[in-house]
Parts: sequence; structure tokens; C-alpha cells
Amino acid sequence: MKYLVSFLLILVGIILLVIKTLVYTMPSDAMMPHIKSGSHLVVISSEYSNGFLPKNGEVVMYQTYKMDKPAFSRIAGCPGDTLSLNGGLLTLNGNTYKEPYVDDQEFTIMPQVKVLDGRYFLLNDNRSMLSDSRNKDIGMIRKDDIKGRVVLVF
Repeated sequence: MKYLVSFLLILVGIILLVIKTLVYTMPSDAMMPHIKSGSHLVVISSEYSNGFLPKNGEVVMYQTYKMDKPAFSRIAGCPGDTLSLNGGLLTLNGNTYKEPYVDDQEFTIMPQVKVLDGRYFLLNDNRSMLSDSRNKDIGMIRKDDIKGRVVLVF
């Protein structure tokens, strides 16, 4: 039994290395209430480089050339999508959604935008923090700027 536990721990360690899973700490309140500042995030950093494409609703870690450290946000629009915010509701490709991970933020308004080819539009769950694609210094990001997908929060 002692050897089985040791073997399993080694196996888990090898698997984590192979899929390039990393643990980060959420640096801000940008993803409140879903992810609190100081929460630990498990990120699979090899997924998007292995042919998988980011999908709407996924929380991702990203870093552009303008940023000194990675940030975390949610994919709100994929290439070709159109989206807008009105009264706290997201309209994506003509369908309106009440996002369960966003607190009631009725003041949030954003005119309709079309996501450019090869780009992704990110939104923070805490819509009052503009450290996402609404910020002209970040804007729509390239797939290569997405460094991984958050798979676990603790």
C-alpha cells in the first residue's frame, strides 16, 4: 500500500508536468464574485497550443506584450462574434444572457462590437473593473496571448 501511494503521487506529478499545469494566485478583484483576490487558480497552459480553441465563457490567463505579468478574464466573444452589454446583460450574436457569474451590475453598458478575425474579446466578471478588452490598452487579444485555461479555483 505504501508503494502504491508513492507510485500514484509520482504519476500525478508526471501528468501535471506533461500537461503543463500551473498554479497562480488571483491578483485582483477583476473576477469577483466568482474568483476572489488571493484565490488559487489551476491553469492548463498547453491546451490552446495543442489545437484547442478558446470558447465563450472560459476563464483564461492571458498576457500581451504590453503586460509585465499575466492577468485573468473570461472569454466573452470569439472571432466573428458580435456582442454588447446593456443593463448588465450580455448580448452575444443576437441572444441575450444573464450571466450567473456576474453580480447585478445594471449600470454596465457597452455598444455592440464585432470581434475581429483571429482575436478574442475578454470581459471581467466584475464589470466595474475595466482591465479587459474594453480597455484600449488591452483591446481584443490574439490567441497567442492566451496562455492557458483556468480549470480549478480554490
